[in-house]
Amino acid sequence: MCFFKSLTASYDDLAFYYGNRNLDHLVKEFEASFQSIQNHVQPIREKLSVLMDRDPQLAQLSLMQPNQLYNQLLSYSKKAGRPAVYTQQDVTLMKRYLRDIERFQPSGISAYYENGFDLFATPVLTAGDPENYKMFHWGLVPTEVPDKNAWLDEKERLNAKSEWVPMSDDFRHTFEKGQRYLIPVSGFYEWRTLDEEVGDEDAKIKIPYYVTFRDQKPRMMAGLYSRWRNPLTNEFYYSYVLLTTKANAILEYVHNTKKRMPVFIPQEQWSKWLDKTLSPRESLQMCQPYLDPDMRAYTITKLLSSNDAHRNVPHVRYPMNYNPAIEQAIYFLQAGNHKQALEVFREAVARSTANANQIDIQHLELAARQPIIAELSLAA
Repeated sequence: MCFFKSLTASYDDLAFYYGNRNLDHLVKEFEASFQSIQNHVQPIREKLSVLMDRDPQLAQLSLMQPNQLYNQLLSYSKKAGRPAVYTQQDVTLMKRYLRDIERFQPSGISAYYENGFDLFATPVLTAGDPENYKMFHWGLVPTEVPDKNAWLDEKERLNAKSEWVPMSDDFRHTFEKGQRYLIPVSGFYEWRTLDEEVGDEDAKIKIPYYVTFRDQKPRMMAGLYSRWRNPLTNEFYYSYVLLTTKANAILEYVHNTKKRMPVFIPQEQWSKWLDKTLSPRESLQMCQPYLDPDMRAYTITKLLSSNDAHRNVPHVRYPMNYNPAIEQAIYFLQAGNHKQALEVFREAVARSTANANQIDIQHLELAARQPIIAELSLAA
């Protein structure tokens, strides 16, 4: 399954959808497409600014310095350090606003880490309007649902198995109506489990991976979208669900418990996927394991799993070699002492994490270009 993804690209990069299309007014279409992002960001920016103005220390910080601002908000999360002008709910809301708007920069998108459970809006291209990016929230709410929040609270709505969609009460109607979309991504995050037979999730040794592409260019994931209307306000909520399929060879190794991967649509089939006349049967046939030879996977630091840190930063996906930690834990793992293996592994990782600060973007680029065999042997 896919619950965490990444998109770091300039707006010029995101115009790649238009690259193979003959549009008479390309520039006009392009500008209109990204206006939806500004329409989404501006009211959130204004709400955050109003809250920040209550506190002189926050008021002097700039939204252009999200790391500094987020760290200050983290210190306010503790009651002892929180100014009297804020409640805990205020601080939580400011952190959410900041995480949302900091992804969108003047020149492009910098979403190094996107958590699907945040339900943030992301630019997508839909079959209903394939010429323009629209802002849709991750976590699909079907048109016929009476209560959006109750629906999203009931269970996870981020992914849907493509093979099951035609029989699913949750997504069948959306699928049959041809409400398909494409979403640009630079990569996504998954975990490999070293001790699969352990029933307790907290006792398992898991290695985080970043799955990306050697050329560092975005690719298009695919799924279904919906437009839900609030019966009380008549306002619309636009949302989507990612489709998944059987894993390719790389994801069979990385996502070794479920052996699934998101559906990717190759560039030569983008227009076909967004064609409203495409039949449901044909669209299912397109949901195949992605065989892009540029796909790469490498082990990354544990920052991805840290709840008390700012994670939308470049080094969330920097490489880390887990071989020393694995070697120290493997003896206990093979002996069936999973608790001791996990403890030894965590201690070894904690010691090696200190080296993560010395990693820079060149390491990421180098790792993304390594042969597949080296990556799959955990040699990041």
